[in-house]
Amino acid sequence: MNRESDKELVIKMKEGDVEAFNKLFFRYAGKVRYMSELFVADREIAKDVIQDIFFMIWEKRLMINENLSFQSYLLQSTKNLLINMVKSRLRDIEAKKYFLDTLEKSRNQTEDYIIFRELDNEVNKQLEQLPPRQRQIFMLSRNEGLNNNEIAKKLNISKRTVEEHIYQVLKQLKGEIKQNQ
Repeated sequence: MNRESDKELVIKMKEGDVEAFNKLFFRYAGKVRYMSELFVADREIAKDVIQDIFFMIWEKRLMINENLSFQSYLLQSTKNLLINMVKSRLRDIEAKKYFLDTLEKSRNQTEDYIIFRELDNEVNKQLEQLPPRQRQIFMLSRNEGLNNNEIAKKLNISKRTVEEHIYQVLKQLKGEIKQNQ
C-alpha cells in the first residue's frame, strides 16, 4: 500500500478532506503528546494540547503551506501553544498572588484600623476624665499642633507648667492603656 506524503495529505486537507486530516492526526498525535508531556509533565494537559493543536490545524488549514514541512509546522505550532499556555498559567499565578497579597494587606489594614479605632476611643474616654486645664493643654498640643511655648503664651502660663501637664497626661494615658491590654 502506498503511503501518502504529508504534502499530499495537506493538499487534500486544505480541500476539506476529513480523512486526510485524520491520517495526519494519527501520524503526528504521538509526537505532539510526547512533546507536550516533556513540556508540561501532565498527561491530561498533553491530551488537551493534542486536541487544541489539531483543532487549530483544521481551522487554519487553508493557511498551511503544503510546500513546507508539515511536521515542522505542527511541532512549532505545538511549541508556541505550550509556551502560551505556560505564560497564561504564570499570569494566572501572578494574578492570584497579587490578589492574595492585596487581600492580606487589606485584611491587615482593616485589623489595624479596628485596633486604632479602639485605641482612639480609649484615649478619648481617658481625655474626658482629665481636669479641664490638663485636657485643654493636651488638646492644644496634640490636636492643634502647638508647641509648648505657643501653648504657654496662649494660656498665659509658664512653659514648665505646660510640660508638666503634658507629662502627667501622657503618663496617665500610658498607664490606662497598659491596664486595658
